[in-house]
Amino acid sequence: MARDLADTWMVVLRDDQRTDTAKMGPLRRMANWGGPVAAIYPTGPGLFLDYRTPAAELLAIILQERPAYLITFPSLLRELLHESQSSGRRPQRLREVRTTGEALAPELRELTLNAWGGDSENPLRVTEFYSSAENGIIAAPCRERNALHVQAEGVRLEILRADGSPCEPGEEGRVVLTSLHNFAMPLIRYEIGDRAVAGPPCACGRTLPVLAAIPGRARDMLTLPDGRRRFPYYAHNTIMQVGAIVQHQVAQTARDEVEIRLVVRRPLTAAEEAHIVTAATQGLGGGHRVRLAYRTEIPRQASGKFAEFTNEFENPPAAPR
Repeated sequence: MARDLADTWMVVLRDDQRTDTAKMGPLRRMANWGGPVAAIYPTGPGLFLDYRTPAAELLAIILQERPAYLITFPSLLRELLHESQSSGRRPQRLREVRTTGEALAPELRELTLNAWGGDSENPLRVTEFYSSAENGIIAAPCRERNALHVQAEGVRLEILRADGSPCEPGEEGRVVLTSLHNFAMPLIRYEIGDRAVAGPPCACGRTLPVLAAIPGRARDMLTLPDGRRRFPYYAHNTIMQVGAIVQHQVAQTARDEVEIRLVVRRPLTAAEEAHIVTAATQGLGGGHRVRLAYRTEIPRQASGKFAEFTNEFENPPAAPR
């Protein structure tokens, strides 16, 4: 799918130019899409929407501005989808939703297409960019296929088994990077804590290496009562059937205990609480005690990313200074 560079591009991330949130509105207008695209091609207007705004207001601005292209974190996208479904309002004219900074779960891709998908003549595309603060863009989506091409001209990416040997297509392993353009601070075989699945050569014909999936960061894995570790599947969609939930976070606080932190619009009923605990217990595999904890806010990390699951049993949070 070719992009129409004359249309509107919107980024929903943290805007560090918004230094006073009390006096400055969340939306910043730009003459173009910004670098590097606008340095080469003339483009339409760009919009920067600061995420430090309630989801309802973010969605209202998106509805008003009607961007064709939207880029944000998967966790922010999930909040926007939840607000959209709760309010019955959905963006119009969207051609592409692109995520960055966090792993895009297959269920979130499907949810986005179901909730915001266009018609047969103007289908919505959901794409994922894989990047890191240390290296920049690592992999970009194929234009013809649902694959991520490693940008091998600028980075050497290895997916390794536990013994250090390279993974075959279809195997999941740890990501190790060597930057080919960072001369000030070389990063050689730098393990960034991510997990990825190696992919076969892409049918598009490009010879760049392929990532089949990026399940998430290794430090965000769930520890099972017997000591094994896996990615934290916890029946997210079933839990979010409770419409009063504004935001949630799942935290493993002990080897056999998980805490679900909730920000809610109203007090939950006993039946709703039981629904959440039962769904999460079954989703986690039945080996963890699940308890609920209510919060007025669940803050994002300093980078703007949101830890939907955090393993505080293995990685205790730093003590406040």
